[in-house]
Amino acid sequence: MENNEDCCCNEEERLVLKHWAFPLTRPHTGLLFGNGTMGVMVYGEGNTLRVCIGRSDVWDHNGGVDWGNQTFEKICEVLDKKDEEALTKLFPPSQKGPTIIPIGRVEFDLPKDYILRDGEIDLRSGIGFINIQTGDESNAAMVMVNSLKKNVFCINLNFGGVKGRSVSAWDSIGETLKGRGFKAAQKNDAKNKRSGGWYQALPNDPGYYCGWEISDRQILISVEVDDAKKTGKAKVEENFAKFDIFKEREKLSKFWEEKNSSLPYINIPDESLTELYNYGIYKFIIATCMSKVACGLQGPWIEDYQLPPWASDYHFNINVQMCYWPAYQSGLLDSLLPVFNMLKKWKPRLRFNAKKFIGINDGYMLPHAVDDMGKCMGNFWTGMLDHGCTMWMATMMYRYFDYSNDVAFMKSNGFDFMKGAFNVFYAMLKEEKDGSLSLPFGVSPEFGGASMNAYGKNPSFQLAVAHRLTQDLVAAAKALKEDIDPRWLKLLKKLPKACIFNHPNGSKQIGLWEGKNLDVSHRHHSHLGAIAPFDVIDCEDPAWRKIVNDSITNWIYWGQAMWTGWCITWASMLHTHMGNGDMSAMFLKMFNDVFTNEGGGTLHDTFAAGISLFGMSVLPDEAEKEKFAKRGEIMQLDGGMGAVAALFEMLVMEKNDVIHIFRGYPKRWAHGAFDNVMTKHGLRIGAARAYYDCVVVMINTPKHEIPEVKLANPFKDKSKPIVVKSAQGDEIFDGVADVLSLKLKPESAYCITQKGMVL
Repeated sequence: MENNEDCCCNEEERLVLKHWAFPLTRPHTGLLFGNGTMGVMVYGEGNTLRVCIGRSDVWDHNGGVDWGNQTFEKICEVLDKKDEEALTKLFPPSQKGPTIIPIGRVEFDLPKDYILRDGEIDLRSGIGFINIQTGDESNAAMVMVNSLKKNVFCINLNFGGVKGRSVSAWDSIGETLKGRGFKAAQKNDAKNKRSGGWYQALPNDPGYYCGWEISDRQILISVEVDDAKKTGKAKVEENFAKFDIFKEREKLSKFWEEKNSSLPYINIPDESLTELYNYGIYKFIIATCMSKVACGLQGPWIEDYQLPPWASDYHFNINVQMCYWPAYQSGLLDSLLPVFNMLKKWKPRLRFNAKKFIGINDGYMLPHAVDDMGKCMGNFWTGMLDHGCTMWMATMMYRYFDYSNDVAFMKSNGFDFMKGAFNVFYAMLKEEKDGSLSLPFGVSPEFGGASMNAYGKNPSFQLAVAHRLTQDLVAAAKALKEDIDPRWLKLLKKLPKACIFNHPNGSKQIGLWEGKNLDVSHRHHSHLGAIAPFDVIDCEDPAWRKIVNDSITNWIYWGQAMWTGWCITWASMLHTHMGNGDMSAMFLKMFNDVFTNEGGGTLHDTFAAGISLFGMSVLPDEAEKEKFAKRGEIMQLDGGMGAVAALFEMLVMEKNDVIHIFRGYPKRWAHGAFDNVMTKHGLRIGAARAYYDCVVVMINTPKHEIPEVKLANPFKDKSKPIVVKSAQGDEIFDGVADVLSLKLKPESAYCITQKGMVL
């Protein structure tokens, strides 16, 4: 935004480095590289460099559950009778489900007097370096790069004498794999330790080959999957024969140049949160922007010492959504298409699910946890029935359309999926005697597990996401000039936005469902979803203000004892929506401090004892230490991606169609600036803050026509006139307002200040 020096920066200032200090003893503490399909974690100690390789598309599809006779009618009948035995018969326990399969690692022994010291990645080029101590000297000895299209990882050496060895996943978890019907991996390491690899056959899926070679002071590693035309081994050999590091560097340079030119710039007075943003957006790009494979819980970074927790599957009750949240305000909208295309491919299965469950022909129903074919992972009955998952993904499709104006996508996929998701939910509703609509039973994600007490009438989570979806359906129909379904308007009028719990102390609070209030610490803040992320309740509306305040008070009372990493970043967003920037920042700092490990890996369980019971106790005994050692570290991308989105929201937030600037900014941060953050309608916004007050807002508009833009007055003194000017000097607005209503032209730039302000 060239009209404001505070909000812009040159390309050199955008280059940022992430640093690591060796020893790094676990894969998820290492330097991360990837292209969405193949992920690499570089770690090690002493003179041993370890490279752990993962693939986001190597699945053992054994197991899983197809929809059977679990109809809505039967489930209602069983739950009404509190018949646990009948419920178990409807949802029998499954022995195992599909899972992503670890690949393994390659270990490289450097010359014995070479010691690993430090590592770094240029987060705006994807190039990594490792500093190695050689006697009295220290130099950057390696350049590491992941290819853009080929599944090849390259380490460029400036010394010789390196030897390698293969460590397949079978070497680490052979007994586990054997129990799934696997046979031992077939290794072919050369005697001179300069090349090698292994082939792993899968019971019923294509096998894969991981190969490596050391030549001309260069290490190449590749993993490929068998297909009908070529074996994985043949594809790896072809990758190596055609690999040219100079051409790959050139391709990557162009890719990163394009991404950097449009990435938002953030300048805040907190180094740890700045790094959290910079490393987070780097990981988001290499997890989602280079591949057609949709991102699951761990993306392509699969450790070799265990089957990935929760199979690194697609969890749609918040986790996948959170993994993709940065796409919107970063402007990296194309990264969403793989997950939307995956859902489109699943439509026949989702339509079958809806037909079996509720008996309609025009619905889509998505269980909360599935593999890459859309197959349900297991008979966790509350998860199978959590239709909020389907509706939530449908709302993300509309948000993509709202940001991108991609009419072709909405016509070919999005609008149909939104309608199908709505149709299932509406078929579940009951009309009460007073004309209101209710959901006879539903769930709040994972509250109560799969117990007989894990459901109720009108769960607030389901009500909130249903309202969000229905509002979006009306908006999409208007934009596409389609008919508005009368049922949509009826739902918006007759279905409550949340279930209100009448507390014994006389207060009214947002409950989980009818007669059930939050009464334990719980990692899903789903009952508060109407506030964030679904934005169907305005917490400053007089009708809701006290209810929201008392609900948040109760939520705070029960605390963080059972929170995991991604819960923390969601909590930050909730506080931003309430204008409580001090807590917005505090939760993000907490996430960075205790839910990331020493290498910046984002964790499900806390890294430090004492903040949550999802982690080791403060004084663990030997049995507890052994238990955690056996389980291994649980890395998930969702919390880190949620942190990036939460940082964006601290700066630019949309609430009830109004854009708010610096709403989540802490009171003690006097200065700051940001640039190029995307909002609804495809606007690009920048702003600067000085001496505890916003001093300027800049807006760039997209090529397409946009509706009226509503902007909350970002300045402290609401009595001073605001001036809005275009880049051509036209005065768009001059006056006093709490909310500015602006009619902006396409492909134009606007500057918003207060009269008399010196920039």
